[in-house]
Amino acid sequence: MSLDIARGLTFLRKIEIVHRDIRAKNVLITLHETAKLANFKLSRSLFAPTLNQKQNLERVRYCAPELLERAFNFKYDHKCEVYSFGILLWEIAEEKTPYKEYTDIVKITDFVRNKKYRESFSKDSRMPSSFIGLSTKATNHDPEFRPKITDTFEVLSRCFEEYERPPSKSSSNSKSSQYQNITLSSPEPEPIPSPESIINQDEYAIKTLSDYESFKYMSLAEAAKQHKIFDRQGKPSGDTKTAYKCFESYADADTTVRNKIVAKYYKAYYISRGLVEGLKEIKDKDKDRIVAELYKEVADDEANEFPEAKLRYGDCLYNGKGVEKNLSEALKYFEQAADNGFKVAMYNAGKLYYNGDGVEKNKEKAIKYMKLAIYNEYEPAMKFCRDNNINLN
Repeated sequence: MSLDIARGLTFLRKIEIVHRDIRAKNVLITLHETAKLANFKLSRSLFAPTLNQKQNLERVRYCAPELLERAFNFKYDHKCEVYSFGILLWEIAEEKTPYKEYTDIVKITDFVRNKKYRESFSKDSRMPSSFIGLSTKATNHDPEFRPKITDTFEVLSRCFEEYERPPSKSSSNSKSSQYQNITLSSPEPEPIPSPESIINQDEYAIKTLSDYESFKYMSLAEAAKQHKIFDRQGKPSGDTKTAYKCFESYADADTTVRNKIVAKYYKAYYISRGLVEGLKEIKDKDKDRIVAELYKEVADDEANEFPEAKLRYGDCLYNGKGVEKNLSEALKYFEQAADNGFKVAMYNAGKLYYNGDGVEKNKEKAIKYMKLAIYNEYEPAMKFCRDNNINLN
């Protein structure tokens, strides 16, 4: 059933639709015991304006913490969807309603948002370790550290294949023994057992670093947030110096590929935005080269963890900043970023195709990308079309 739901979510992701209400009530089971997603009353295009959605007790049980915060300009996305699915995975495994003992929206909101509490799996759970790890990762408090919907499908597919596979002669006939060799590609964080004993979900990774004391035990997730912290006067107040030490350590440490990619992205971001102290002795051209190399590595990563790196590396290629100028190569990365929903990349790709600067002119593709940018309300695209009398009909 979990795999069926993941298949449905993967399809929605492909057509850029968010369901917005993933919970047990909205999953129907056919006569052939196939799980089907239902109730698309709240569903929207990924690029549609955010819908002000009223919360009720049953929906709150599955709501991502960032959705409960109701932050200004917050936009529901697939990361919220993954969180709800993670809660549903726990419910399927434990056969219990999430936070069943609580009947107060405020209480659940406080536990989930402020205390970072998640329901824990029972000690005698017969679910595969990768299933439990997937649910825990999916409900990570930081959206940036949740798996992609396609990743959930791959993990559950492996679980199902292992479940269906006949046991070898050397193994026990019990289901639990069939699950022993199923692992995720990255270390699994421990489940969060209670509000009183909250653990950081990338604590394992910190323990693998030889010099973690140098950055005051700051986790990768915490470091990634430092540039977003401001004081009451609106001035930056995050500890970006310590955060950068964290990124450097993770980028060079013997840790997971994913942690390296995250660290390298933020390392490049911090350098390019001038958030790093002590780099004044490095020449600007050397900084640009380091940034371009890091963004390229992240952009080319198959997991596509940070699609914005494609946009940033495309910009490096377009401007010849830190790398030799190459407009055709820049276009390739802009198109990839456009496919991931970045309106600036849509505009850049459309402009390159229209002007034919270093690439072959293609009016059809130029109009396609300009239309996409305008659909996403990107003003420079509207102005470009007006100035060049481009008919989008």
